[in-house]
Amino acid sequence: MAAVAALVVNIVFLALLVKQLRLLQQQITDASESFVAEQVRIKRQATLAHIAATMEHRRRVSSEVPPDTDPEAVREFTRDADSNSPNGRLLRNYLNFYENLAAGINIGVFDIDVVARTSGTIIVRVYDAYKDFIVRFREANRHDLAYVEMEELAEALRPHLEQLQAARSKDCHAIKPV
Repeated sequence: MAAVAALVVNIVFLALLVKQLRLLQQQITDASESFVAEQVRIKRQATLAHIAATMEHRRRVSSEVPPDTDPEAVREFTRDADSNSPNGRLLRNYLNFYENLAAGINIGVFDIDVVARTSGTIIVRVYDAYKDFIVRFREANRHDLAYVEMEELAEALRPHLEQLQAARSKDCHAIKPV
């Protein structure tokens, strides 16, 4: 009889142990998900802080080159721009701003969803407007990696922007990060 009682006690203890292990597993999963969500929030907050902190610089460098929405002015400005010309230096300063931002996004320091929502269209338009200059700059300087971060980001942003546009046309409250 004592052996049966000990067996019952062991079975009950084992069942409670299994239940406790499952509860612990769920708590670990919940904690992990909370940690990841907090890391994403911090990354998004840092991205917004960076965008706000560099807004004046972006405005200043943007004012020194033709707007990306004026293809004729861009062609005229970049026609004789090379590495050492005044226009070339202004343009490189402008493009370097976006190249540095793109590098931060491409390596995961900044959040691409935040950038898509705040500056995505601008980045794509800037890259598209000055693409011919970038290609010429790469060839003339034998620098195949010049502005490659910006190029990769512009291509990565296109699907984000399409998804944002589609979601906004349906229901602007239903937009989810890509």
